[in-house]
Amino acid sequence: MYSQLHDKCVNPMPLCFFLMEHFFVGKSAKTRLDLVKVVSMGVMSDLKGKADNAFKDMNDWLGARFLKEMERYVGSQK
Repeated sequence: MYSQLHDKCVNPMPLCFFLMEHFFVGKSAKTRLDLVKVVSMGVMSDLKGKADNAFKDMNDWLGARFLKEMERYVGSQK
C-alpha cells in the first residue's frame, strides 16, 4: 500500500495527510460507536425500569383482583 501511494506522490506530505486522516477517521468511528453504545445502554436501562414498573403494577392489580374475588367467594359461602 505504501509503495503504491508513494509512487503516485511526488511529495511525501500528502501520504502523511492520508495516513493521519485514515487514523483519525478510524478513531472517530470508534468514538461514535462508543457513543452509540452508551446511549443504547441508557435506553435499555430505561426500558428495563419501565418493564419492571409495569410488571409490579400488573402484579399488584392481579393480587387485588384475586383478593376481591376471594372475599366474594367467602361471603357467598356463609
